[in-house]
Amino acid sequence: MDQEWTILSIINWGDEYLHRHEIEFSRLTIELMLAKIYNCKRIDLYLQYDQPLTPDELKNLKQMVKERIKGRPLQYILGEVDFFDTNLLVCEGVLIPRPETELLVEAIVADIDTYKTENCPVILDLGTGSGNISIAVAKKCDSCKIFACDISSKALDIAKENAVRNNVADKINFFKADILHDWNRKTKTEFDYIVSNPPYVSLKDKRELSREVLDFEPHEALFSGERGTEFYERIIDYFSSWLKPDGAMFFEIGINQKQPVLQFLQEKGFYDISMIDDLKRIPRVVRARKKQRKKG
Repeated sequence: MDQEWTILSIINWGDEYLHRHEIEFSRLTIELMLAKIYNCKRIDLYLQYDQPLTPDELKNLKQMVKERIKGRPLQYILGEVDFFDTNLLVCEGVLIPRPETELLVEAIVADIDTYKTENCPVILDLGTGSGNISIAVAKKCDSCKIFACDISSKALDIAKENAVRNNVADKINFFKADILHDWNRKTKTEFDYIVSNPPYVSLKDKRELSREVLDFEPHEALFSGERGTEFYERIIDYFSSWLKPDGAMFFEIGINQKQPVLQFLQEKGFYDISMIDDLKRIPRVVRARKKQRKKG
């Protein structure tokens, strides 16, 4: 990079160079890197396309490109990700929010809108990670109270920052807890909703993950166990008693997990169970309601 490099020439070079190294969405990638450096929107790059980069800007860009070619996820390189009308900080040690999880948020928000009550809905988010689900729901609901837990202190620190960043910190109480161990509850609070995008990759499917996921994202947020359904079974068995009558559970699920999760829910007495497919027609979101208590 000894010649004078303008924004446009860098975009053209980066598109070709990243594509040659088998990086998906190569032009978008180089545009997002430049937008990060200039702290602007992608479209604004083309309003100053003939502006040359300074030596420091070129150095920063070169480092970003090198990291991306090594497999480091773009979201970690940029330090942020857009998710369901929110902008979230992400870093190593925190799972990157996926577009599929936006379906889960949409379903939760739609259900809250459908079953409006006089009281604000109380929600428990199990395994909150970056806080993406809780924060996105909180931004869409005028009145709600969310309790969000994670086993990772690092994830919780990022989630708290993200809540402040998106002006919903007053609606969410983040706390550290392990879903797989019993909790020493200090309250008998019942929830309108229990939601989770838990670890659901089975250990036997580990090799099917891409290099950038396997090598860079936190394994404790990815892998469930030998079957891949251990967290669903645990949540449905242990946490269902914390739901209000007619309260609902919402999950994101993985490939081939529809039937076992349905069975877990049916065995625990849930009803009105429904599924939402993603764009690839893979069952991705599960909703189920808890039966009313028997009178007398």
